[in-house]
Amino acid sequence: MAQRRSANQRPTKSFAASRLEPLELTLEERAELNLIAQESPQNIARRAQAVLLWARGATLGQIAGDLQVHRSTVRRWIHRFTQRRIAGLGPEDAGRRRSLVDSNIRDAIVRIAMSHPRSLGEPFDNWSLRRLQSHVLRRGLVKHLSVESVRQVLRGVPLPSDLWQRKRTSPLTLSPEQRAALEQLLERAKPEVGRRARIVLAHANGLQEAEIAAAVGMAPSSVRYWLRRFRLQGFIGIQAPRKPMRPTRFTPEIRRNILSLASRRPAECGVPRHQWSLRTLRSVLVQRGVVNDISIQHLRRILGEAGLQVGRKPLPAKH
Repeated sequence: MAQRRSANQRPTKSFAASRLEPLELTLEERAELNLIAQESPQNIARRAQAVLLWARGATLGQIAGDLQVHRSTVRRWIHRFTQRRIAGLGPEDAGRRRSLVDSNIRDAIVRIAMSHPRSLGEPFDNWSLRRLQSHVLRRGLVKHLSVESVRQVLRGVPLPSDLWQRKRTSPLTLSPEQRAALEQLLERAKPEVGRRARIVLAHANGLQEAEIAAAVGMAPSSVRYWLRRFRLQGFIGIQAPRKPMRPTRFTPEIRRNILSLASRRPAECGVPRHQWSLRTLRSVLVQRGVVNDISIQHLRRILGEAGLQVGRKPLPAKH
């Protein structure tokens, strides 16, 4: 007689039941995934990169190695995308969170996104998610707004292509001699030069910048940089060392204003918190117009040079 399964015993899944099927992406999905991989925070961008690589035919092990995550994590990301498509890239508990952006704020953000940046006083011609986030914070429409929240607000909105879409560069056309020389660089050159050669070859084979970035472990902006160097200078461009970027400089007055605000308690600035976090302080600085933009790392460095620590212990009150 067959034994009955106990009440606490769960049926085991077969390997075939958990196997991931090949993924087919529509043109719209591929375009949005590339945008997410370039503009979203790293945790969301990596999920989009994983989906793009899986759709290209990469294995779980290859994707996990390129993105430096566990195979099971890649499997979960792809499974969630298969079940929910683009919505599956968000936080797992996103469906249970109450939106902090009401309908009026959403409409205002969409109107801004549909307008030319220069007509709103910005010194550029194209929006990005981070540029739009900074603009909304400076105008004081909301006190806190993440880049991911901006992306969620704009999902499904038919944005003007001339204001949002990057000018896509056509794939590189390589002669047989150039391709052979690049393949030699892959084998014989220093690792960093070989990686640049791999970028050029991948782009010539039709891969998008976000897909190349995921494969070589670089930011999309770095991929664009080396492709531009190759277009302008050829092999010299990718073999010469990259010049260090000049750090953004803030005037002494701006630094004093940053430290002055950081030395005050959040409640004095209308923020319902007992102590600052770097992200909250950055949002308030942008909202008040102290800075147009500042990275978390740069803000931490400025505070550290003044002996201030944010997020670890309360800062002294301003006298």
